Amino acid sequence: MKVFKSLIVSLLVLLPSSSFFWPSYFQSKIASGEVTHFDHKMAEQFAYLPLLTYSLTKEIRFSPPWLRKASIIGLYDGAIAYQLAEYYETKQQRYQQKIWLQKAVELNQLMAVIALANIYQQSGDYDFFQNLTSAFIDDPTILALVIREAIKQEDHERAMALVSKLGDIPELVSLRNKLIRYGIHSQDLSLKPPFLPQSDCDNSLQFYATNVEDLEYLEQLIHDVKSKQLADFFCFLPVQYIPLTLLDCSHFEHEVIQCNERNWPEKIKKTNNRYVGFLLPHGGANVYSGVLYIDRRDTVEVLAHELTHLLGFVDEYALKKGHDFCQVTSVKMSLNSVILPTYYSGHRSEIRKEIIRQLPWGQFIQPSTPLLIKQENKWLVGTPAHYTNEIGLFPSKTCTNNKNNSFKPMQVRTLLEYYEEPLPELYLNLYKQNNKKYLMPSAQLLLR
Repeated sequence: MKVFKSLIVSLLVLLPSSSFFWPSYFQSKIASGEVTHFDHKMAEQFAYLPLLTYSLTKEIRFSPPWLRKASIIGLYDGAIAYQLAEYYETKQQRYQQKIWLQKAVELNQLMAVIALANIYQQSGDYDFFQNLTSAFIDDPTILALVIREAIKQEDHERAMALVSKLGDIPELVSLRNKLIRYGIHSQDLSLKPPFLPQSDCDNSLQFYATNVEDLEYLEQLIHDVKSKQLADFFCFLPVQYIPLTLLDCSHFEHEVIQCNERNWPEKIKKTNNRYVGFLLPHGGANVYSGVLYIDRRDTVEVLAHELTHLLGFVDEYALKKGHDFCQVTSVKMSLNSVILPTYYSGHRSEIRKEIIRQLPWGQFIQPSTPLLIKQENKWLVGTPAHYTNEIGLFPSKTCTNNKNNSFKPMQVRTLLEYYEEPLPELYLNLYKQNNKKYLMPSAQLLLR
């Protein structure tokens, strides 16, 4: 019987499909719900999609039978081709993923166009990106994607040509408004925008970013940092766009951000704001002469940390060897850190009075809090560790790499040492009480 059945199957396979009316046969089987294993095999043999699609729903997704049938259906069905691409992405089989994405694109599967475009974006294949998206440019999602990528690639001619296509499409009105708000609406983006934003605030801060996504993230960071008390000391202007190539930056991804500020365009140099800030694609956050740098991976805590430096606070983690702040032989200080000799000689009361007079936080130290500890015929500087809740002179890590003794007012860890920690109320009061004495100089001094 088994041999006879195999013979019949072999003969059926050899027959032309039209002679056995396979479509009618399969349709009747689907209608009756009596699809056999033999029917599945024949459907695969003749690539009869309705039955294969029907049988696919009976399989566990991404199981071997599902993959076998989907590999046939996906040649004709863009949605299934896209599902296969998703499967191979989870398996990190990038070649197979791209093959099925390309097949899904051929079958006009929009999600596949977006997924493949993102791959080209990540790999920097701008020509492939353009070729891929050109046939789908009338779709609002693709149009927005192309405009954003053109701006990122500084292909301003193409970006501006496409902006005119935005029209009043609801999905694109927000993007159009952002391009206007960010200043990405002029053909010559190297020049200053039609308006030069400025503020009468003492600590005005103008931020820039180099592409739409980073500008959006920068706006979110500024929104979030405004919930922190130190933000009350700043005025944040609307963020603005600047092409990355105009910033003349030379750092690698894991290095501290370094740019040649003196080569910057007039758009930045003519700012009337005290400080300028930049969110760049990569690099370590830092502040230099009134210029604040962060990158797209930095959090609101990192931004808050860097803002404290503009107000006159110094890091409480160990600064690198040779750091300017630690290169002193006499008293040097910031709002939260002071470098003092290890020992003093003389009358304790007079030494204490002189130290307190110099400290930004001197007025907050209680008379009962020790600042000097007797050692033989000298006075060792510092407040004992068990005065945990007091304000005094506690060792900080700031200058440990530079063999100098740095001290901070509180023993607790703060935002200046760990991004996740808060900025103590005392530190905010120090800024208020010292009448901006320790403010970082304006960026204008560096840029002009």
